[in-house]
Amino acid sequence: MTTTVTGTPSRLPRQRGTRHRDPWPLSRGEAAAVRRPALALLACVVWAAGTAVALFLVARADMDPFHLRGQLAPMIGGAAVLGLVLTAALTLDAGRRRFARLGATVDWLGGYAEVVCAVAASLFAAWIALLLAAALNGTPHGFDGLRGDTVRIAALALRMAESPVSRDAITGTVPSEYPLLYPLLIGWASDLTGSPVWMLMGRAEIIGTSFAVVAGYLIWRRLVPPLPALTIASAVVAVFALVDTPMAHKPYETITLALLAPWVIATFCDPPRGRLSWWASGLIGGLMVAMYQGFLIHSVFALVALLVWSIRRAADRRAAVLRYAGVAVVAFAVSAFYTVPFLWASLTGDGGQRVSDLYVSGRLLQSWVPFWEMTPIGLLQLLGLIAVVVYFRSTWWAGPLAFLVAGAYLYRLLGATSFLLTGHTMFAHRAMDVVELALATAGVLAVARFGPHVATRLFGTPIASRPSGVALVVALVGFIGWASLGIMPSSPASGPRGYDLAFRAHVERLPDGTAPRYAPVERSPFPSAAIISAIRSRLGERANPVTLSYSERLYAYAPFPAYLPQNRTSANTLIRWDDRLGELRRLARVPGPAAFAVRSQATAFGGIDVFILQEDRGRWWFTHGEEFGVGFRPGLFDSPAFEVIRLPNSTVVAMRTG
Repeated sequence: MTTTVTGTPSRLPRQRGTRHRDPWPLSRGEAAAVRRPALALLACVVWAAGTAVALFLVARADMDPFHLRGQLAPMIGGAAVLGLVLTAALTLDAGRRRFARLGATVDWLGGYAEVVCAVAASLFAAWIALLLAAALNGTPHGFDGLRGDTVRIAALALRMAESPVSRDAITGTVPSEYPLLYPLLIGWASDLTGSPVWMLMGRAEIIGTSFAVVAGYLIWRRLVPPLPALTIASAVVAVFALVDTPMAHKPYETITLALLAPWVIATFCDPPRGRLSWWASGLIGGLMVAMYQGFLIHSVFALVALLVWSIRRAADRRAAVLRYAGVAVVAFAVSAFYTVPFLWASLTGDGGQRVSDLYVSGRLLQSWVPFWEMTPIGLLQLLGLIAVVVYFRSTWWAGPLAFLVAGAYLYRLLGATSFLLTGHTMFAHRAMDVVELALATAGVLAVARFGPHVATRLFGTPIASRPSGVALVVALVGFIGWASLGIMPSSPASGPRGYDLAFRAHVERLPDGTAPRYAPVERSPFPSAAIISAIRSRLGERANPVTLSYSERLYAYAPFPAYLPQNRTSANTLIRWDDRLGELRRLARVPGPAAFAVRSQATAFGGIDVFILQEDRGRWWFTHGEEFGVGFRPGLFDSPAFEVIRLPNSTVVAMRTG
């Protein structure tokens, strides 16, 4: 027998075979409040104001994040936020009983717990901003400095600041394989504020990671009551972005991960509180593709299975097919600025060389069963695993979460097989993020589903209906925040993987070679400013030479096109990295400077105007290492065709003069 929740009809008839009841029924007023934009607006306003205050306080206090005082400051701030939320919760509870107008406003917004949890989620997000800003205080760089994916995102944002047309971050000659939305927003912010892109990376990471809490809370609030929504949103960001595998330098991944599970449930399933409309599902799906498509790829088997499962169980299959067609069309339209250029170039060109997934991570062998770890999150995931198995057919959330887990495991198994046979990993190690997310979410929902019954037996009243229930969850969020303090920098570097992202931000030199204020160690800088000045003083301010640089940091400061990125396993498929490396090796074997000047101007992939190399052991190196190392004999540049300039850090700049 099907139970229909009053006031919350789905846009499609309920699917056949549905056996679940909504354990969290809504009154008519609450159902309207869930869909009313006022509560979302309240959450966003509180978050924006709280984040602005947090950034102001960090700048005003200006504490050394390596000093004990600087390390304690976010903890004190978190305690203050926790006390503020608890005080506000108790004050609001008393005020709504005493003042009828206040009580009516609270009821219009959805009720006491609704308002308190929305404000709590927003203030927790603001505290995340305070924590991250405190960790970066004293350096203009973002987390991880200008390394790895961070430098490529900065380079891509620099190109987006010039033009929103899709271009590869390093070479600038082919469409980008990296999703464009996050770099595009940074580029627009750079144009709006006049600040260099590289100086906005840290602020973008702070705001993006913080906003992930609010975004996750608001979409989960459509599906579950405010207390579990607050817990899930806070835990996802704190655990997956700051504690377990720190991703503070990748807020675009954190936002996508926060949206993934609720979007899947609200798109492909039929939750008692109603699914998302087809256009809203398509809009969010398209934004996820343009923000970070990786987790959707890791979930592809689950998404296909859920699509088939949903259509087969629909009372009106034609309407279901039309709905999902609409979702796909909207998602494609929203992400077209990123997907169309790359797909078109892939289909009309030679297909390129896929080398990025030749990157080998130790996580391929680790964490196949993360729920066996004796940690709070491990125990929660174990509870989630039990819940999705036992309640697969009897609760509306267990089925889709089980599909996500099984699909991600299947993708990881396929990736491991691909690695054994071809060396391509398909980035399968990241599929475990989907597994851990789904199981942790299921664990929270299981506690929320059955916890009130236990509380009723113990206390006589469901704890979720009392102010103490709100206080309990807010305290839990406070504990999650305390666990996040590991993101603060330490010297020497430490962290879950032997380093910390904030430490790297502080040791990253500025373009002129000087160190940030609180840098704890000295390291040889890459002389970005001197290189850019040398190029522009000799070739002109508007010069756009093709460069070959031993460090990709250059491209975070100047949008020069590169002949070849330095890092193989992050290279765009379309640039054919291996073939270009082969050209460089043949170039390095040219016998004399005259022939070198001619050959370097007309390789199979075009000419090279500026060589930025590092001197070591009698050669000038682009890359080191036996497998991919390329070193040039200094005598090859001893001709009138090149002007050679020596800079700090054994850097040699050879510019073509004619």
